[in-house]
Amino acid sequence: MEAWKATLRGVARTRNPRAKRDAILTAARAAFESDGFEKSSTAQIADNAGVSEGIVFHHFGSKHGLLEACAHADAVDFIEREMPYHSAGLDYDRLAKAIFDWVTSDRMARRLWSEGDHRVVGVLRRGWQRAIVAAVSAALLIEQRKGRCREGDTQLFASMQFAVVGEALIAHFAQPHSLPRPEAAAITARAVAALVAP
Repeated sequence: MEAWKATLRGVARTRNPRAKRDAILTAARAAFESDGFEKSSTAQIADNAGVSEGIVFHHFGSKHGLLEACAHADAVDFIEREMPYHSAGLDYDRLAKAIFDWVTSDRMARRLWSEGDHRVVGVLRRGWQRAIVAAVSAALLIEQRKGRCREGDTQLFASMQFAVVGEALIAHFAQPHSLPRPEAAAITARAVAALVAP
Protein backbone atom coordinates (compact mmCIF):
# COMPACT_ATOMS: atom_id res chain seq x y z
CA MET A 1 0.00 0.00 0.00
CA GLU A 2 2.85 2.37 0.77
CA ALA A 3 4.27 1.92 -2.75
CA TRP A 4 1.19 3.34 -4.47
CA LYS A 5 1.13 6.26 -2.02
CA ALA A 6 4.74 7.08 -2.87
CA THR A 7 3.95 6.88 -6.57
CA LEU A 8 0.96 9.21 -6.17
CA ARG A 9 3.02 11.69 -4.17
CA GLY A 10 5.64 11.78 -6.91
CA VAL A 11 3.03 12.37 -9.61
CA ALA A 12 1.11 14.96 -7.63
CA ARG A 13 4.14 17.10 -6.84
CA THR A 14 4.39 18.14 -10.47
CA ARG A 15 2.99 21.37 -11.85
CA ASN A 16 0.54 19.35 -13.92
CA PRO A 17 -2.98 20.07 -12.52
CA ARG A 18 -4.42 17.08 -14.38
CA ALA A 19 -1.90 14.74 -12.75
CA LYS A 20 -2.73 16.20 -9.33
CA ARG A 21 -6.45 15.80 -9.97
CA ASP A 22 -5.97 12.18 -11.07
CA ALA A 23 -3.80 11.45 -8.00
CA ILE A 24 -6.49 12.88 -5.72
CA LEU A 25 -9.19 10.78 -7.42
CA THR A 26 -7.09 7.62 -7.07
CA ALA A 27 -6.42 8.30 -3.38
CA ALA A 28 -10.07 9.20 -2.73
CA ARG A 29 -11.38 6.10 -4.44
CA ALA A 30 -9.05 3.91 -2.36
CA ALA A 31 -10.14 5.67 0.84
CA PHE A 32 -13.87 5.45 0.09
CA GLU A 33 -13.46 1.78 -0.84
CA SER A 34 -11.59 0.82 2.32
CA ASP A 35 -12.96 3.22 4.95
CA GLY A 36 -16.35 4.33 3.63
CA PHE A 37 -17.43 7.93 3.18
CA GLU A 38 -17.74 9.20 6.76
CA LYS A 39 -14.46 7.73 7.98
CA SER A 40 -12.47 8.97 4.97
CA SER A 41 -10.87 12.33 5.64
CA THR A 42 -9.93 14.84 2.99
CA ALA A 43 -6.71 15.49 4.93
CA GLN A 44 -5.68 11.84 4.65
CA ILE A 45 -6.74 11.69 0.98
CA ALA A 46 -4.65 14.79 0.29
CA ASP A 47 -1.67 13.32 2.13
CA ASN A 48 -1.94 10.03 0.20
CA ALA A 49 -2.15 11.97 -3.06
CA GLY A 50 0.84 14.12 -2.15
CA VAL A 51 -1.05 17.42 -2.24
CA SER A 52 -2.35 19.91 0.30
CA GLU A 53 -5.90 19.61 1.52
CA GLY A 54 -6.53 23.02 -0.03
CA ILE A 55 -5.77 21.57 -3.47
CA VAL A 56 -8.44 18.91 -2.88
CA PHE A 57 -11.02 21.60 -2.12
CA HIS A 58 -9.77 23.74 -5.01
CA HIS A 59 -10.43 20.93 -7.49
CA PHE A 60 -13.57 19.38 -5.97
CA GLY A 61 -15.15 21.88 -3.57
CA SER A 62 -16.05 19.38 -0.85
CA LYS A 63 -15.78 15.73 0.10
CA HIS A 64 -19.17 15.17 -1.58
CA GLY A 65 -17.82 16.88 -4.71
CA LEU A 66 -14.82 14.56 -4.60
CA LEU A 67 -17.06 11.51 -4.36
CA GLU A 68 -19.17 12.75 -7.27
CA ALA A 69 -16.02 13.18 -9.36
CA CYS A 70 -14.92 9.62 -8.51
CA ALA A 71 -18.35 8.29 -9.52
CA HIS A 72 -18.29 10.32 -12.74
CA ALA A 73 -14.85 9.00 -13.67
CA ASP A 74 -16.07 5.44 -13.04
CA ALA A 75 -19.14 6.06 -15.23
CA VAL A 76 -16.99 7.45 -18.05
CA ASP A 77 -14.85 4.29 -17.89
CA PHE A 78 -17.99 2.15 -17.95
CA ILE A 79 -19.44 4.03 -20.94
CA GLU A 80 -16.18 3.76 -22.87
CA ARG A 81 -16.16 -0.01 -22.32
CA GLU A 82 -19.89 -0.64 -22.88
CA MET A 83 -21.17 1.68 -25.61
CA PRO A 84 -19.19 0.13 -28.49
CA TYR A 85 -21.45 -2.92 -28.08
CA HIS A 86 -24.41 -0.69 -28.95
CA SER A 87 -23.12 0.86 -32.17
CA ALA A 88 -25.81 -0.93 -34.21
CA GLY A 89 -28.52 0.10 -31.74
CA LEU A 90 -29.23 0.02 -28.04
CA ASP A 91 -29.51 -3.50 -26.68
CA TYR A 92 -31.40 -2.78 -23.48
CA ASP A 93 -31.03 -6.31 -22.12
CA ARG A 94 -27.25 -6.11 -22.45
CA LEU A 95 -27.04 -2.51 -21.18
CA ALA A 96 -29.18 -3.14 -18.08
CA LYS A 97 -27.22 -6.30 -17.25
CA ALA A 98 -23.92 -4.46 -17.74
CA ILE A 99 -25.02 -1.61 -15.46
CA PHE A 100 -26.15 -4.00 -12.71
CA ASP A 101 -22.95 -6.04 -13.05
CA TRP A 102 -20.80 -2.89 -12.94
CA VAL A 103 -22.46 -1.28 -9.93
CA THR A 104 -22.73 -4.46 -7.87
CA SER A 105 -19.11 -5.46 -8.57
CA ASP A 106 -17.68 -1.98 -7.91
CA ARG A 107 -16.15 -2.13 -4.43
CA MET A 108 -16.45 1.61 -3.76
CA ALA A 109 -20.12 1.69 -4.79
CA ARG A 110 -20.93 -1.46 -2.80
CA ARG A 111 -19.20 -0.12 0.31
CA LEU A 112 -20.88 3.28 0.14
CA TRP A 113 -24.29 1.86 -0.74
CA SER A 114 -24.11 -0.57 2.19
CA GLU A 115 -23.57 2.32 4.61
CA GLY A 116 -27.17 3.34 3.96
CA ASP A 117 -26.59 7.09 3.71
CA HIS A 118 -29.12 8.30 1.13
CA ARG A 119 -27.20 11.52 0.55
CA VAL A 120 -24.05 9.57 -0.35
CA VAL A 121 -26.01 7.27 -2.68
CA GLY A 122 -27.51 10.38 -4.29
CA VAL A 123 -24.02 11.76 -4.87
CA LEU A 124 -22.96 8.48 -6.49
CA ARG A 125 -26.00 8.57 -8.77
CA ARG A 126 -25.34 12.22 -9.75
CA GLY A 127 -21.78 11.37 -10.69
CA TRP A 128 -22.91 8.44 -12.81
CA GLN A 129 -25.80 10.36 -14.34
CA ARG A 130 -23.77 12.98 -16.20
CA ALA A 131 -21.80 10.41 -18.18
CA ILE A 132 -24.52 7.84 -18.71
CA VAL A 133 -27.31 10.22 -19.71
CA ALA A 134 -25.06 11.95 -22.24
CA ALA A 135 -24.06 8.64 -23.86
CA VAL A 136 -27.57 7.21 -23.91
CA SER A 137 -29.00 10.49 -25.24
CA ALA A 138 -26.55 10.36 -28.17
CA ALA A 139 -27.48 6.72 -28.82
CA LEU A 140 -31.19 7.62 -28.73
CA LEU A 141 -30.66 10.20 -31.48
CA ILE A 142 -29.46 7.37 -33.71
CA GLU A 143 -32.39 5.23 -32.59
CA GLN A 144 -34.78 8.03 -33.59
CA ARG A 145 -33.29 8.18 -37.10
CA LYS A 146 -33.87 4.44 -37.42
CA GLY A 147 -37.46 4.74 -36.19
CA ARG A 148 -36.77 2.76 -33.01
CA CYS A 149 -37.31 5.63 -30.57
CA ARG A 150 -40.26 7.99 -30.22
CA GLU A 151 -39.73 11.57 -31.36
CA GLY A 152 -38.79 14.03 -28.65
CA ASP A 153 -36.00 15.28 -26.46
CA THR A 154 -33.48 12.43 -26.16
CA GLN A 155 -31.80 14.10 -23.18
CA LEU A 156 -35.12 13.98 -21.33
CA PHE A 157 -35.73 10.38 -22.39
CA ALA A 158 -32.25 9.33 -21.25
CA SER A 159 -32.77 11.11 -17.91
CA MET A 160 -36.05 9.25 -17.41
CA GLN A 161 -34.38 5.96 -18.27
CA PHE A 162 -31.56 6.71 -15.83
CA ALA A 163 -34.13 7.39 -13.08
CA VAL A 164 -35.72 3.99 -13.70
CA VAL A 165 -32.32 2.26 -13.54
CA GLY A 166 -31.45 4.13 -10.33
CA GLU A 167 -34.67 3.09 -8.63
CA ALA A 168 -34.19 -0.50 -9.79
CA LEU A 169 -30.68 -0.52 -8.30
CA ILE A 170 -32.07 0.80 -5.01
CA ALA A 171 -34.74 -1.92 -4.99
CA HIS A 172 -32.14 -4.60 -5.73
CA PHE A 173 -29.67 -3.39 -3.10
CA ALA A 174 -32.46 -3.10 -0.50
CA GLN A 175 -33.66 -6.67 -1.04
CA PRO A 176 -31.18 -8.64 -3.17
CA HIS A 177 -32.80 -11.96 -2.25
CA SER A 178 -36.29 -10.78 -3.21
CA LEU A 179 -35.09 -9.06 -6.37
CA PRO A 180 -32.01 -10.94 -7.64
CA ARG A 181 -29.71 -9.15 -10.05
CA PRO A 182 -30.72 -11.05 -13.24
CA GLU A 183 -34.42 -10.45 -12.58
CA ALA A 184 -33.83 -6.80 -11.66
CA ALA A 185 -31.81 -6.23 -14.85
CA ALA A 186 -34.44 -7.93 -17.04
CA ILE A 187 -37.31 -5.89 -15.55
CA THR A 188 -35.25 -2.72 -15.89
CA ALA A 189 -34.45 -3.44 -19.54
CA ARG A 190 -38.14 -3.83 -20.39
CA ALA A 191 -39.08 -0.67 -18.50
CA VAL A 192 -36.44 1.60 -20.07
CA ALA A 193 -37.19 0.26 -23.58
CA ALA A 194 -40.91 0.93 -23.07
CA LEU A 195 -40.21 4.56 -22.15
CA VAL A 196 -38.94 5.33 -25.63
CA ALA A 197 -40.81 2.83 -27.79
CA PRO A 198 -42.25 4.53 -30.91
